[in-house]
Amino acid sequence: MTGLDDVTFHVLRHTGATWFAEEGATVREVMERLGHRSERMAMHYQHAATERMRQLAYGMGGRLGGRLGTASEAKSEAEAS
Repeated sequence: MTGLDDVTFHVLRHTGATWFAEEGATVREVMERLGHRSERMAMHYQHAATERMRQLAYGMGGRLGGRLGTASEAKSEAEAS
């Protein structure tokens, strides 16, 4: 045994799909990889990509003198929601 009792096939599948989306996979690519017929199901894995876009936007805002917030503020905002 690995001692990772809470790691199930579903957890591994979700993690893999999330990482795939984070790497920039389109909804269609996620659908194909996971065998989904519905865009709605595939969009479930795009949450990480959306969060990453928020962090990047805040980081770019920091280059403008912090007028758009910071990456740490984006992380705090995301954790609160």
